[in-house]
Amino acid sequence: MIHCPKCKSERIQSLGRKFPIYPAGCVSLIGFPLSFFHQGQTPYQFRCEACGREFTKRTGLAKINLALLILILMIFLILMLSSIFQ
Repeated sequence: MIHCPKCKSERIQSLGRKFPIYPAGCVSLIGFPLSFFHQGQTPYQFRCEACGREFTKRTGLAKINLALLILILMIFLILMLSSIFQ
């Protein structure tokens, strides 16, 4: 059961997921497959009906997507840096 991190109430309203809008240049820069990982890691947003606080939670699959996104970006950065400094 989800509870508010501030007041610990269980009266929670789901606001869904808010996906960022990608400009065409951003998708071409990071690549279409990476944009799927970024969309997949987007957390669900909630609002506490008792105190009004808004907060987010990631599902297990979203946490895996976030870890994969970070791993892919780190590998990409290492490959770029190794090709620059050779």
